[in-house]
Amino acid sequence: MFNANRAILVAAGILAILVSVLVIGTRLDAGPSALSENYGPPTRNPLPGTGGVDPEPDAAMNQEIGELQVLSGHGPEQAKNAFGAVLASLPFTPHLPQNLTKGMVIYHVAGNLEGTNRVASFDATYIKQTSAGRIDLHTFQKQENIPQNANPEAQLNWAEVKTMSIGSKEWVYHLLIFPQPDGTKLRVHHISRTFEDGIYVSFDIKGGDPAEGLVLLEQSAADTK
Repeated sequence: MFNANRAILVAAGILAILVSVLVIGTRLDAGPSALSENYGPPTRNPLPGTGGVDPEPDAAMNQEIGELQVLSGHGPEQAKNAFGAVLASLPFTPHLPQNLTKGMVIYHVAGNLEGTNRVASFDATYIKQTSAGRIDLHTFQKQENIPQNANPEAQLNWAEVKTMSIGSKEWVYHLLIFPQPDGTKLRVHHISRTFEDGIYVSFDIKGGDPAEGLVLLEQSAADTK
């Protein structure tokens, strides 16, 4: 679906991130044992359009993408252990929530260097188990501006698009709705903006109660430094 041409990948950056939400969303109900828990050098390059997330860890390596995942950790323990090393591997400081809601823990972390220009990106997922199901708070950050547009195919899943004021900052908000095979709909809140230091930052949240998820997303963004 995606080719390895860097120019197309950058031009469709926002599409790539929104599609990655859908890919990861299909694993929403998977427990920790359903994902590999490897910490260290990767066995393959991430698929294009995934923002550094490897949704198919057993897929064949794609040597044409030009993206090198330098360090990653899956699962609560491995992600926690890898977190500091991932941050140290990046040429920029990610913008992270300072006070996560009680019970939310890091579940995935990855640092990546992409292409000959070595554009860096950071990816992390935090989870919380609730009576309404697991909540996934995900952030993707990149040392490069990403256009705020997408092709018509991606826009089919856009239920709402608006500018949202969170604290003193303006974010672009997308409500994404993805029909599921069982007839239900996966609702994903997604916000993004480029910080003053030039780092593109996006957060999305899914699972649990959608209304509570939006509140948690806003709280996390307001608390991001």
